[in-house]
Amino acid sequence: MDGLMHVAGEPIGRRRELDLITAALAPESPEGQALVLLGDAGVGKTLLLQAIADQARAQGRRVLRSRGDRGEIGLPFAALHQLLGPALRLADGLADAQRAAVRAAFGEAEPATGGGEAQPPDAMMLRLGFLSLVSRLADDGPILLLADDLQWMDPASCDVLAFLARRLEGEPIALLAAVRGDRVPAGLQRALPSFRIEPLGPADSAELLSRQPVVLPESLRARVLEQAAGNPLALVELPRVVTGDGPPVSRRVEDAFAAQLAGLPEPTRRALLTAAAAGTADLSTMTAALAEPYAVWAPAEQAALIRLHDGRLEFRHPLVASAVYGAAPFAERRAVHLALARVEQDSDRRVSHLSAAAVGPDEQTAALLEAASERARLRGALTEAVAGLERAAQLSPDLHEQGRRLSVAAVVAFVAGDVVRAQDVAARAATLTDDPVGQAWLDQLAGTAASMTLRMEQAFEQVLPASPDQLPAGDQAFYLLTVAAHIAYYTNRPDHHRRLAAVCPPASAPLTVYQQWIRWVLDPFGQADSARALLPSVIAALRGDPAEQNLTATLAMRVDATEIAINLLDAVAHPDRADAARVMAGTAAADRAWALFDAGRWPEARTGAAALVEDSRQAPAQISVTNAQIVLGSLAAASGDTAEADRLLQPILNHSVAARIQAFTVRARWATGLTALARRDHESAYTALRPLFDDIGNPVHPHLCSYYVGDFAVAAARTDRRDIGRTVTQRIRRLAGQGASPRLRQLWHRADAHLGSPADAEQHFHAALGQPDADRWAFEHAVVRLEYGEWLRRRRRVTDSRTQLTPAIQIFDRLGAAVWADRGREELRATGVTAPAPRRDTLGGFSPRTQQVLRLAAQGMTNPQIAEQLYLSPRTVSSHLYRSFPKLGITQRGQLRDVIWDDRPEDV
Repeated sequence: MDGLMHVAGEPIGRRRELDLITAALAPESPEGQALVLLGDAGVGKTLLLQAIADQARAQGRRVLRSRGDRGEIGLPFAALHQLLGPALRLADGLADAQRAAVRAAFGEAEPATGGGEAQPPDAMMLRLGFLSLVSRLADDGPILLLADDLQWMDPASCDVLAFLARRLEGEPIALLAAVRGDRVPAGLQRALPSFRIEPLGPADSAELLSRQPVVLPESLRARVLEQAAGNPLALVELPRVVTGDGPPVSRRVEDAFAAQLAGLPEPTRRALLTAAAAGTADLSTMTAALAEPYAVWAPAEQAALIRLHDGRLEFRHPLVASAVYGAAPFAERRAVHLALARVEQDSDRRVSHLSAAAVGPDEQTAALLEAASERARLRGALTEAVAGLERAAQLSPDLHEQGRRLSVAAVVAFVAGDVVRAQDVAARAATLTDDPVGQAWLDQLAGTAASMTLRMEQAFEQVLPASPDQLPAGDQAFYLLTVAAHIAYYTNRPDHHRRLAAVCPPASAPLTVYQQWIRWVLDPFGQADSARALLPSVIAALRGDPAEQNLTATLAMRVDATEIAINLLDAVAHPDRADAARVMAGTAAADRAWALFDAGRWPEARTGAAALVEDSRQAPAQISVTNAQIVLGSLAAASGDTAEADRLLQPILNHSVAARIQAFTVRARWATGLTALARRDHESAYTALRPLFDDIGNPVHPHLCSYYVGDFAVAAARTDRRDIGRTVTQRIRRLAGQGASPRLRQLWHRADAHLGSPADAEQHFHAALGQPDADRWAFEHAVVRLEYGEWLRRRRRVTDSRTQLTPAIQIFDRLGAAVWADRGREELRATGVTAPAPRRDTLGGFSPRTQQVLRLAAQGMTNPQIAEQLYLSPRTVSSHLYRSFPKLGITQRGQLRDVIWDDRPEDV
């Protein structure tokens, strides 16, 4: 029947689409050799996939194929097993961690254990394992991966496909997928460029209809053409059942298939229902469930509704299966699922059928579902685990078991990065839980989820008990209070701090990072030295818990151990990790972007923040996304892009003021002030920065505002408001005391240079620049150099001025702070020196990933080392280098160091 849609081996009217797909999958394609086709049911996506597959085979490519099945959507890695099952034989050659993760995902080995408790495979090792697997398979020749009906593929498989799609550049591998509808499934949107397949035009529709075996009178032919609206499948099927106006085309086609069922024998209709419910193409399983002779399939095969081959059954189109299943009453569907459960050998599929057949509370099925969910979790399929646990709770006769299973589901949902779902499930579990320990866990989870979706007041009330005796025992109390401390840091409300201090129990020795974090929030400068001293022992004891690692990095960042924070966060939230936006609901990725901003690694900060915003575009307002947007706004402000800074920051400022989230308000106001300082509009800068300090000069957020005292001092001095500037600086000094870091001391001395006696200014500039490792915070350091150079020039010490202005300009150029670099060049020209032009970035014409590869290679790293750091295959690294050398005008790897200008600060 499909042959009636083809002419000369290709689908009728689809030459343009075939050419576009071919170009998109070519090695030189800017799309990265990956594409997803969108379109309505029956529009011809599967035919196009088949045509591309035939073309690929003719060119010597190996074709691996998978098709989503709504019956398998809850089965972890089911679609991936179809696609890459043939490559599993190569798993023995993978690195140990990758091999263990891949085998665990396919249920062929026990997952790794940690501390005696079974743990799921590391998410990145799992994805890298599959990338290495398919890369090894491509050693034997180029490969085309086809993924049809993506909308019905299990989330775990989709997650791996997204990772693969972003890393095909340089590999002899292409990926072509198809999805019903107008949107790429969540998680794949950033990974896969899309192309919508439109209906056929009038001429092609008429040609396709003319090729059908049913000859229609002209009046009915016109009606079919109108009703089909260019849908190829409708043009084939509607001639059999032409009716008046009615439902959409896909429903009409489904009705047409349903009408064909009426003419089939009852045993064959029952067999088709079994096939539609099976969730597998394995013919032996269906036949065993039916207890019917093999001949039962013949009528359906003769009617071209199914195709039998190699022990498998395939429906002619997914709409056939939908029509069969939808037309059957529930009693028949239930009987079929029970029959399939009796013969199914795969335990997860068996449980799926029992769940579909359950009509009321059923503890046996609930227990089996919970066990299947735990298997899914240990295979890294967290979304499927949550769904299974929720269904298990639904079937639990006992209310306590319902609550327990929902509690576990809430925790798994949170680990998966689905904050909204975690909060919803936790709220349901809380109504069914009377266990104090269980309730404490739920309070912590619900409060964390609420805070991450910017509902700070609700979150604080959920996690903080009214009195210390209501706290759970042991470490659980500090886990709960850690969340409260995070909220208190963001809101900086005095009542939040008072209540947190009132219920916080005494810390025990040795101090944990949770205890230190709470103590630091309550007294950020008094506890700064203690926190710095604790970091080495805490880091040495880390065992891979993302939450603990994120908290340790956050504490390091807050006490200006910036590089330590970056190293910790790279391990869990590097943007090249497919799960970066999910770790702690993206807060780790946002913290990393801030740390990179502080360290002067602005291109990396921009990449990480932009990726987080893009990945979370469909999510509700989240603390991580708001932080990332402020990073981007701050970068725009520092670069002099006023319009972009305002676009990003003004909505955040409006919301944070109303929601009383002081940390966001302070950072947004500072970035707005920085925009004005960059263009030397000191009055506007003062207006933006003055609200960071109250009427008598106290910081409205003691920790964050301390970092903005230098900028406020400049604005105050240049607008003749030195008195309030001095008051603010003195109060910040007294507040921080001996707990101030070299970074803060650099900023204080900068402020004093502008606000103090002119005779003392140089002493303060020297003190600022002389702080230990002060140049690690590159932008702040360069601003001090710029201002010192300006001060020197105005005193006609032009030679000394040049020694400050030249390195300041170089740093600003590296950062991309163009407006500040231009200001430095103006000053340098005024000293009588021709200002150097901005140094051209040799890598500006390369993709971000190619730039990363080239920089790491220039540092002396080998291809396998680069591959490990960037989560690529060594072959992809080699391809990036091979294609870049001619563009750089070099022939050897050793020449990279001479031609690449590294845009990161020299000390990094």
